[in-house]
Amino acid sequence: MKSSFELAMEKLGGATSYTPQQMDAFAEIDRRYAAKRAELNLSTEDRVRSAEAIGSTTDDIREQLSRELTKLAEKEAADKAAVRDS
Repeated sequence: MKSSFELAMEKLGGATSYTPQQMDAFAEIDRRYAAKRAELNLSTEDRVRSAEAIGSTTDDIREQLSRELTKLAEKEAADKAAVRDS
């Protein structure tokens, strides 16, 4: 049975076959970074609530979250590229 990723790649005409080990590595990377994003979002929500409670602006906190999420996405892409190249 093909994964949704494999089916989508076939539809796009770019089907690449990965080994089972690579597929497992991709899944682990997805799980790891999803957890990191969730952790960042939760900690940011706490900081936003605290800032709002004392009447502070939350723009800086949200901008920092955006920067950190961008960095995480870049690291995730690099990790996946390393698996693809292996």
